[in-house]
Amino acid sequence: MPPRVHVFVCDNHRPEGGRPACGARGDDVALALTEAILAHGAGGQVAVTRCGCLGRCFDGPTAVEYPAGRWWIDLNAAAAAELAALVAGDPAAAVPAALQAHLVTDDD
Repeated sequence: MPPRVHVFVCDNHRPEGGRPACGARGDDVALALTEAILAHGAGGQVAVTRCGCLGRCFDGPTAVEYPAGRWWIDLNAAAAAELAALVAGDPAAAVPAALQAHLVTDDD
């Protein structure tokens, strides 16, 4: 059975001195998110996939969550734990206050 939620986390690496990249910070977020999802017992329901550039290089680390289609920016380990709690539970629930600053809205 496919997962009900799939989160792609940018861990794109670029040479120093060029455009910013999620890089090692994206690696840290992907690991924190995976560990938190497993801690919630949702490993079979939520997939986390590391991916290349998602195009929001100045806002990283970034992630995109499907099927909701929500984009997340400026993630860190604490935000990853909050995101894991959201998607491991009811992903249609309201985004908690702790995650609001990380959610990309139509205004962004």
